[in-house]
Amino acid sequence: MSLWKSPAEPPLVRTNKNNNKKHMNKTVKREKPSVKFTEADAPAKITIPEPVATPTPLPNSTIRPGISDEMLKRAGIERIDAATAFARTGQPYSGLWIPYHNLDGSDMMHAGKPFGRIRMDVPTDKQKYHQEYGFQVRAYLSPGLMLFPKGAPVYLIEGEFKAPALVEAGYLAVGLGGIYGFGRQKSAVLLEEVKAVLDHFQPKLVYFVGDSDMCTNFQFSDAAIKLHNLIK
Repeated sequence: MSLWKSPAEPPLVRTNKNNNKKHMNKTVKREKPSVKFTEADAPAKITIPEPVATPTPLPNSTIRPGISDEMLKRAGIERIDAATAFARTGQPYSGLWIPYHNLDGSDMMHAGKPFGRIRMDVPTDKQKYHQEYGFQVRAYLSPGLMLFPKGAPVYLIEGEFKAPALVEAGYLAVGLGGIYGFGRQKSAVLLEEVKAVLDHFQPKLVYFVGDSDMCTNFQFSDAAIKLHNLIK
């Protein structure tokens, strides 16, 4: 948008005119320039895409805002104690257990056991989620993805819990464990789960959605460029 600030009042210009009889003073005042604003000067409008599927009118979960209890049950998300957490991940971090599944709904396996992560009840300064040490980064696929039509836009969003919330709202979303969670080997290889979703749905648009700090986190721009290079 063009911003125009009115200039200061133009000075009076005094000219002397001699007609051989007497001096006459003539004052000339400059006119301000006229400024017109057009539609092209208006700020661009932000368009929020409409959901592809019908949103599910279900109440929020009692243990996770934004997601219904039914969706949590379908996803197998449950609260586990420290002993169960130790048996599954090797560390006694109680919290919400998030099992990972493939696009067809089967368990995502790693090293002969189902893969999952824990949203810790008591996060540390550097860690909110925990998975067994040595396990590779994976993408989270919510229940219900196969109900979306081919060609639907895909949303790659930072955070597992945001994905099922978006799916219930009618958006085809894949959860990433971080802004670089779409790939491995320093973002040189696209994750199998992300590739499976893109290959199956063949979307015309892929939205890369970061966390609330994506406008101030310079790494988000770097991640966006690397993601674009992998899927272009």
